[in-house]
Amino acid sequence: MNQAKREYNEAPFEHDWATPVFLPDLLKGRELCLTNEEKEMLLEVSAFPTPGHSPGHISVQLLTPEGTVVLAADALKTAREASIDVPDLEFDHQKRGQASLQDVLRRGRVIVPGHFPQMSTNAHGKISLSGVQELPLLFG
Repeated sequence: MNQAKREYNEAPFEHDWATPVFLPDLLKGRELCLTNEEKEMLLEVSAFPTPGHSPGHISVQLLTPEGTVVLAADALKTAREASIDVPDLEFDHQKRGQASLQDVLRRGRVIVPGHFPQMSTNAHGKISLSGVQELPLLFG
């Protein structure tokens, strides 16, 4: 966990309706490794800062034979954010979300967003989606 994120969890911004409700219980009783920079957690698995959604947000990068996989979490939540290059729901007052979103897209051959099926990028940075399911709309 990022030190800035821990500090933010203890005193979130007033307009943040999610962090105070969910995160303290998720972290309770867990041993945390605090860092403020990119850090290799395991061989070929690194956490890197992606501030924006919250000041100390981090994402995870895995180096695989097929290419780099980024577990973006809330740095890139949906395909919409990737397509318009603008993050939704940014609690960070410094507005670093767009730079973090671009970093995720630059690093990842495969990107797992926080709230959407996985995406892939080609050598030219073009995004494709996988695992998208059809949802019929019924009107009555």
